[in-house]
Amino acid sequence: SIGKVLQFRGFNISAVKIDPYLNVDPGTLNPIEHGECFITEDVWDFTPVPGSDERCYKISEIDQDFGTYSRFL
Repeated sequence: SIGKVLQFRGFNISAVKIDPYLNVDPGTLNPIEHGECFITEDVWDFTPVPGSDERCYKISEIDQDFGTYSRFL
């Protein structure tokens, strides 16, 4: 991958998952266009900008592409 080539050249590389939308609540997405939504046992807090005074969201549902990026690492 291009990441390995850059690492070989001395650059520090990090994996980042990029979505074309901020998926805070997958339950509001159209399941025909996007797929199923799954409810999790654990609930975690998500702040879009860490360290800011923005609202903290409680996340307990995920969509079908959660973790897709890990298959490519």
